[in-house]
Amino acid sequence: MSREHPTKSGAAGLDFARVTAASHQTHIADPFANVGAALDVLSECDTSDVVVFGELSLTGYSCGDLFAQDALLESAADALAHLTLSVDPQQMVVVGLPVRLGGKLYNSAAVVYGRRVVGVVPKQYLPNYQEFYEARWFGAANGNEPDFCDLGHYDSLDLSRVPFGIDLLFRRGELVVGIELCEDLWMPVPPSSLLAAGGANLLLNLSASNELIGKAAWREVLVRSQSGRCLAAYAYASAGPTESTTDMVFGGQCLVAENGQLLAQSQRVGDHGCSWFTSSMATADIDLQKLRHDRQVTGSWQQCAQRMVLSLRTLDVDAQPAGSNLP
Repeated sequence: MSREHPTKSGAAGLDFARVTAASHQTHIADPFANVGAALDVLSECDTSDVVVFGELSLTGYSCGDLFAQDALLESAADALAHLTLSVDPQQMVVVGLPVRLGGKLYNSAAVVYGRRVVGVVPKQYLPNYQEFYEARWFGAANGNEPDFCDLGHYDSLDLSRVPFGIDLLFRRGELVVGIELCEDLWMPVPPSSLLAAGGANLLLNLSASNELIGKAAWREVLVRSQSGRCLAAYAYASAGPTESTTDMVFGGQCLVAENGQLLAQSQRVGDHGCSWFTSSMATADIDLQKLRHDRQVTGSWQQCAQRMVLSLRTLDVDAQPAGSNLP
């Protein structure tokens, strides 16, 4: 990687990658205010190679029936374009927003790098039980979606043909990033398992998991165990307390694990000294060389990966010029 911090070995041979999972203050249905909050957080983690924010972070998760409004959807796309042109072009930033495609609305993660949106990954499993109502607004992705989405065209940025799908991986040198969203992790076979088998060594989760008794400990176990099963790093960013409503409370729990070990964890609501109105984040350095070694010597992992072969699109994020979204 070309960005400089003490753990790096440089662009010629990446051994470490610094990743941050972050939860910023949320302004419900105000995408540009949320971009401002995200940029404030990014200024505090400018040495991170990858920064992932929570689910639907550009709009807020708790918009309810506002997700059916054109004004919100168009503002979210405009705000994404603004963010794309504002962040460090050498930093991969992943944010959540609703994306309309083929007559459906998808709860999605957008990957920003090099002053372009390099891809959009939709959520596969939608919770629609107890306090969750996602199927009221969103469609569940199943792999039959179009390969590209149109997020608009701006004076200096063309987002009219952005790679879209559950089959996307994002490569930068030795770092290969796979993405799932919240409920995806809680399934019997999480999409991240398939992405890891396809080569991902860093798994990201944009989440809006709410607070219930014992749920924080369960989330930690899920993140640690999934990183261990996948012989990968796993960064989990959840919605924060400024998302809380009469229905749900969000704690802003952010976690980074590597091969079964928890490397970093943020404060969350309820922790001593945690404010209801501040951002939270967890940052850790991922040892890519060690992950590569562990996969190489674990024959059973290789056997399983070979049986789970999928047709995945691996996008080299350094291969396209800044501002370009053409494949």
